[in-house]
Amino acid sequence: MNSNYSVKRLCILLSLFVTACVSPVQTDLNMNMSTELIDYMIDDDGEEVFGDLEVEKLGDLEIDEGLVEDQRIVEPIDQDLIDMNIVTPPGDPCLNIDCGNGSCVLQGNQASCVCNPRYLAQGLSCVPEDLDNDGVDFTVDCDDNNPQVYPRAREICDQIDQDCDLLIDEGACSIWVLPPLQNHWEAYGLDVSGGVHTPQGPIKAAWDIEELDIAFVLLPTGYHELRLSTLTWSPLRPLSDLSIPNNASLQNAGFATSNPAGHTNTPHETITINLIDDGGTKKIWILKYFIADGRYEPYFANQFIGEPHIWREEHSDEYSPNPAFVNASWLDIDNSRYVMNINPQEYCGQGPTSSNINSGMLTSDTIYLYESGSCFDFIPPIPIMGSPLDLPGAPNFSEIGGAFWHQGSLYLLRGN
Repeated sequence: MNSNYSVKRLCILLSLFVTACVSPVQTDLNMNMSTELIDYMIDDDGEEVFGDLEVEKLGDLEIDEGLVEDQRIVEPIDQDLIDMNIVTPPGDPCLNIDCGNGSCVLQGNQASCVCNPRYLAQGLSCVPEDLDNDGVDFTVDCDDNNPQVYPRAREICDQIDQDCDLLIDEGACSIWVLPPLQNHWEAYGLDVSGGVHTPQGPIKAAWDIEELDIAFVLLPTGYHELRLSTLTWSPLRPLSDLSIPNNASLQNAGFATSNPAGHTNTPHETITINLIDDGGTKKIWILKYFIADGRYEPYFANQFIGEPHIWREEHSDEYSPNPAFVNASWLDIDNSRYVMNINPQEYCGQGPTSSNINSGMLTSDTIYLYESGSCFDFIPPIPIMGSPLDLPGAPNFSEIGGAFWHQGSLYLLRGN
C-alpha cells in the first residue's frame, strides 16, 4: 500500500473521530439503533472506490463499528422519572368501574357515578330508589308512594292490591256486614282476630243463633262456630253433628236459614239447610238447635233429613228460585231494610196487610222473597239493583258463599 493511500485513509478516519468527539451524539430514551452496509473504500492509488463496510447507524451519524466500537455515547435513564410515573402515563380511575344504571365520570381525579332517573348513587353503584321507605325499591314495589303496598304485604280490605299480586283484597274481604241504619258495607278478613281456626275451605252456607250472638259456617268437610262479638272461630267440627254423613261431599251450592227461638216461643231455633250434592241432587236438612245444651238434632225423626229438596208452596213455580242457583239466604224478622214491601194478603190470601218477617234468597241478580210470618209462601222477587246489596262496599255475587241476618245486621261470607 503506498503512503498516499495510508495518509488519506488516516485523515478520513481522524476526521470522523474528531467529529464524533466535538459534536457528541444527542440521544433519547427512544433512540433506534440499526446496522447497515455501505459501499466505500480507497484503492492503492488514492482513488475513492466503493466496497462493503459494516457501520452502525446511530441517529443521523454513521460510525465504523470496527473503529469506534467502544466510543458510542448513550445517556443513562433517570430512575427518578420512572418513579414519578412520567415515563408510564397514569391509569383512568373509571376504567374498571360499572355503575350499573348510570355512568362513571371524573370529579377532579376521583371516579363517581351519575345515575339514571329513579336511581341513587351509593358509593360507585347506582341503586333503585325507595320513595315510601317500606324497604322495597320501585322496581318490585307496585306503588312506591304507599308504604303499606309492597310484595308479601298483609292484604287489607280496601279495594287496593297491598301485596302486588294483581289480586285485590283476596283473603282480606271475607266477611261483609251491613249494620242497621248504615248505607255502606263494612268488610273484615276471616282471621281478623288472629285466630288459628279460620275456615280452610269454601263456605257453603251460614246461619246465626240470635240469642247466643253466634253463627255457624258450613264447609264441605265440617263446620265452624263463629263468635260474632269478636269474630273468633271454634275448631272445625264434624258434619255428623248436623246429621249430615261425614263422607258426604258438599262442593256445590248451598244455603241455610235459622228461625229464632224467640219468634216461635220454643227452647230451640229451627235451622233449614239446603244443599246440592255432587250428583246434582237438591237435598234439605231441617234441624233443631237447643240453646241450653248447644246441640243439634233432627227436627223430625224421619223427615227432611237429607231428603230431595222441593218447594212446597203454592206459588213456587211462579216466584221461587231454582235451588241450584241460590248462593246464600237469610231470615229477617224485622224487615229493617224494607226489602219486603208488599201486602201478604195479596199473594197469600190470608194474614195481615203487612209483614215484617221474610226470607231472602240470593242469586246472581235477584233477591227471591219468602213470606215467613203469615202464609209461608214466595212473593214477587226484587232485583239486586237498588237493594241493600247494591250499596257501596258490597261484594260481588260470585264471592258470596253464605249469609245471615243477625240483630238487625246483614252478614255475607266469602264462598271462594
